Amino acid sequence: MKKKLLIAVGVLAIIGALYVGLNPPGEEVKTYQVQVGDIRQTINETGLVQASNYLDIYSSENGKVESIAVEIGSSVSKGDTILVLQNNDLSIQKATHKSSLIQAKNKLSLVKANWERVKLDYEEAKNNYARSEKLFKAGAISQSQLEEIKKVKDQLETTLREQSESYDQINEQVQILEKALQEIEVKERSLVITSPIDGTVVKLPAKVGQYLVTGTRVAQVASLNKLEIKTEVLSDDMADIVLGQKAIITAPLLKDKELEGEIVQIYPQAEERLSALGVIQYRVPVIISLKETDKLRPGYEVKVSIHTLTKEEVLIVPREAIIYDEDDSKQVMLIEQGRIKYVNVETGLQDRANIEITRGLDVGQKIILDGSSLLKEGTKVKEI
Repeated sequence: MKKKLLIAVGVLAIIGALYVGLNPPGEEVKTYQVQVGDIRQTINETGLVQASNYLDIYSSENGKVESIAVEIGSSVSKGDTILVLQNNDLSIQKATHKSSLIQAKNKLSLVKANWERVKLDYEEAKNNYARSEKLFKAGAISQSQLEEIKKVKDQLETTLREQSESYDQINEQVQILEKALQEIEVKERSLVITSPIDGTVVKLPAKVGQYLVTGTRVAQVASLNKLEIKTEVLSDDMADIVLGQKAIITAPLLKDKELEGEIVQIYPQAEERLSALGVIQYRVPVIISLKETDKLRPGYEVKVSIHTLTKEEVLIVPREAIIYDEDDSKQVMLIEQGRIKYVNVETGLQDRANIEITRGLDVGQKIILDGSSLLKEGTKVKEI
């Protein structure tokens, strides 16, 4: 009896082993059920946060930085001093022109006094000549006496004309020196560089003791009340970019929060850039306004996703479910009766997560989520 029982148990064990061998457990896989949803085509780039209202401040004169009145982060009002330059050449020019101007004005005063004296002498000589002409006609004086009186008058007239010309020349010299001195004083005032707007100092490359040439950027002042994003889009993608398009802004410091933006400006021409791989690219700067800024500050790098096209209620699957063949055809691993079947699909739009299926699948069908697993066709699978 006991022997028969052992035989029966052995037979059952063999049958069980044969069953397991012929019916192995399915490969555990994660699946996705094809569904209808909305999909947005996006262009993804990086961008930099910047103030909507900012101004770069440049030196308008050469000079050595004598002092800096602010630091990065300082709040300034329009007209507040940013830094002061020292220009010894201007100081020397000013002193030289002042001295020359004083000398010219003194000379002008002397010439004017001489001119006024000669003018009085000339008027007297002219009147004397007029009287002498009457006396000559009356026979009271001789021809030679009249000619001598006329000679004195003519000499004084010549001297008066020369004094007048000298006065005009020196007066013109005074005006030139005054104008030059005014220009030097304007340049001297330009050595005190001030903020043109109310705002915050966000850049301050100048250092005390540094020598600056005309046109050097010394600071950047921005109004931090309103920020925007500047990104650069490949020229090949610009056909899909228009004003008013929405954009999503993300960054590590925002964690899972997404900020909404809108394209408000597209630059009129592309700019040449060198990619990280050393490839020359042509990119168009695009400005995106922000509804809110959260923790963003000027200079922060962010990720920008510009929504260029949206389709609603289309078949979608996760992008990672798609298998790309060498001939650019696409497949998914469909689950039919618990086994894998490779199915060709055609796709449309895609976003960061999903891709549109235009042919090859129906809503409700289940597919393998991870297309990279590349299980053999007919493999038995088990959902997890």
